[in-house]
Amino acid sequence: MNCTNPLQLSRILIDAALSASLSQNELKIFLVFLRQTLTFSKTADALTTKRIATLSHIRKDRVLPALQGLLHTQLFTTEPHPLYETKYSIHDQYLNTPSLPQNRKSTPCSEPISEKRVHTLQTFTRLNPNTTTAPPSTRPKTCSRDEVMSTFKPVKALPYPQTFTANDQHQAAQVLDGLSPKLASDCLQVLDQALQTGKVLKPLAYLYQLVKAARNGTLDTSTLPKIDERSTPLTPSNTAQIRQLQAEIYSLDQLFQRSKLPMDSSSLKRRSALIEELHHLQATIPPTPPMEID
Repeated sequence: MNCTNPLQLSRILIDAALSASLSQNELKIFLVFLRQTLTFSKTADALTTKRIATLSHIRKDRVLPALQGLLHTQLFTTEPHPLYETKYSIHDQYLNTPSLPQNRKSTPCSEPISEKRVHTLQTFTRLNPNTTTAPPSTRPKTCSRDEVMSTFKPVKALPYPQTFTANDQHQAAQVLDGLSPKLASDCLQVLDQALQTGKVLKPLAYLYQLVKAARNGTLDTSTLPKIDERSTPLTPSNTAQIRQLQAEIYSLDQLFQRSKLPMDSSSLKRRSALIEELHHLQATIPPTPPMEID
């Protein structure tokens, strides 16, 4: 790979980031690294976590999971820095030009302050189409983050680790958002097993990696106890899950049908997982006995 200038290297990195299926926060941090390196004609820059949170406009408690997810793609490498915590460098596989200096240059103090965006917790109701179609006078008022968190309750059925506090469960529920109940349960059980070994120092960051693997279909559940889901008795909660899964599959199909775009690989995997779980739950419904006629 021959790269002769920062513009060409930028295109190479952007193409690599697009093919890596980064999350929204991972993409923001990627743009921060791109800004701090190539836009200043450098291949490396030293940054603190606080500086990354400021530039990316990401909440501090979400910076580390997103940062670990981006570094997992091997677009950038790290090494300790005596003053600014960590030095982030463009991976050697993308570099072939000695003309770009790697020394740190301070960001100009006269840089204009970017427009700050107020962070709100992303909440939505899948089965209520009136949330976007209702007139402004009937739409609910915007709630603060504290008001939203006070009404948010994690799913009690999920097997959260016993060491998790209520706040840990809130944050874990946000990381698990979008997964089916079974995949979310598998992620939590794998996390609990890892915590019992004492090797996991940051449970939420480890959970983020498990969720990412679950969405990619690469989550290792071989250590979990095997449970015959088909023998699970039918309960009201199972019926509610069946309706929810049917609604999710229908919404996903309608989204791509109306956009007239082909379904991407990630959405196809998610749809297959939803259908598989739906079939397992439907198998728990006992057959209807024939009606006796006198």
